[in-house]
Amino acid sequence: MTPLETLPAAAPDRITPDGTARDRAPTEHEPPPAAGPRWAMRGGLLLALVGAVGLALGVEPFRTYFYAFVWWGWIAAASGWTQARAGRSLLFTRPRAFGLLTLWSVTFWLLFEVLNIALDNWYYVGSMPTLAGRLLGMTVCFATVLPGVFVTRDCIAALGFAAGARLRARPIGAGASRNLALCGVLFTALPLIWPTYFYPLVWGATFFLGEAFLVHRGQRGLIVCLAAGDPRPALQLLAAGFVTGGLWESWNFFAGAKWMYTVPFFEHLKLFEMPLLGFLGFPPFALECYSFACILVALGLCPPFDEGFDAEDAARTTTTRATLGALAAAVLAVPMMFATDAEVVRGTRALVSEMKSLPSGSQTALTRAGYTDVRDLLAVIHGDHAPTAWSSLPPQLRAAAESEMELMNTALMGARGVAWLDAISVENAHELAALDWRRVVSLAGSATPVAQSLLRRYGPAPYDREVRNWVRAARRATEH
Repeated sequence: MTPLETLPAAAPDRITPDGTARDRAPTEHEPPPAAGPRWAMRGGLLLALVGAVGLALGVEPFRTYFYAFVWWGWIAAASGWTQARAGRSLLFTRPRAFGLLTLWSVTFWLLFEVLNIALDNWYYVGSMPTLAGRLLGMTVCFATVLPGVFVTRDCIAALGFAAGARLRARPIGAGASRNLALCGVLFTALPLIWPTYFYPLVWGATFFLGEAFLVHRGQRGLIVCLAAGDPRPALQLLAAGFVTGGLWESWNFFAGAKWMYTVPFFEHLKLFEMPLLGFLGFPPFALECYSFACILVALGLCPPFDEGFDAEDAARTTTTRATLGALAAAVLAVPMMFATDAEVVRGTRALVSEMKSLPSGSQTALTRAGYTDVRDLLAVIHGDHAPTAWSSLPPQLRAAAESEMELMNTALMGARGVAWLDAISVENAHELAALDWRRVVSLAGSATPVAQSLLRRYGPAPYDREVRNWVRAARRATEH
């Protein structure tokens, strides 16, 4: 590859790896009418508001998938604001790229879910009880990853962050792509071989592998931009990573369906559900999102999504190639999504119909009265609005059912967690708070008929850090 040469600072976003300037990639459409951004802002805010109100009232699917409603609301509102302020945005000026990135976002994030099967760094709870509901929820939520990062980056750029940042242009060495690829291989292999110690490296693997490919091909990427003296994309993405990470974690914390972290060594000091040091992983993750999207452009699977691409990049993406690429992404996503559902989803919504302490007739009566979810029933059993199907139960049975519901709601473990605890005679949150977590892990690793029956019915066995999450949640609940 020809080394990069120093270019005029006036047009660093039009550079190419050989040091020449090309025409920018055209936008896909004329600028939208002024009403478009305004409606996007209003619609996005309304969508987020509906999700928040539904969450507060306990209405489905808003409670379970609050995260999806508020994220898509943010994407729409932020796109409208950026378009109104800067005159361009991914959604309005490059809608085709926006749509394809949304599709590829699902496959991109599922790569990390598959890696997490080996790492056990997080798991999902509170998901929909049906397979179709869970798969739909994953699709809608995972589709926000790439658009969310890029829309947030566009907002930061529109505010002028790092707008005047420049570096001295430097040539890219002949062995750069090889060295980047080696880093990428190490950042992928080490977490898989020694996950306890090297798991953070997985958040740089895609960046190094992607940039190795882009440098080798002489295509736009973050390394090429830095070598040409333009640090703006990298700086803006790093800032977007911090902002996006904060949004991810705060919205996840309040959602009914959420992820919980079980990263080694950092199980205690958390902000929302995230260990404090974990927030340092979001900026590099934003970089690898950009590198992945640049690969899609380089392969002609997505049109340019950024101002820095040129007309040649735009011409590379044909309708046929983009369509075939989208189909390939869907084909790749299907087995990874099923694997994620089988191994990483550890708990579904706690339903009254799953309670072992309630007779089936009482379950049916409570469900018909509108109390499908354990959380809804827990909220009314001590008030004047307790349903007749509950108040008519014998006191001893009500006490046992209340203990079971509280346990199901602890760390949102649901029926799966309660079943494993019941196998070692743990029946309430106070007993769980005093539990030696090794008892559950020992049972899960045994070949006893009880363990095998639980594995067949509820899927993957609980692991040590997951059970410690349960114990800590029970201790917090019983301290008050």
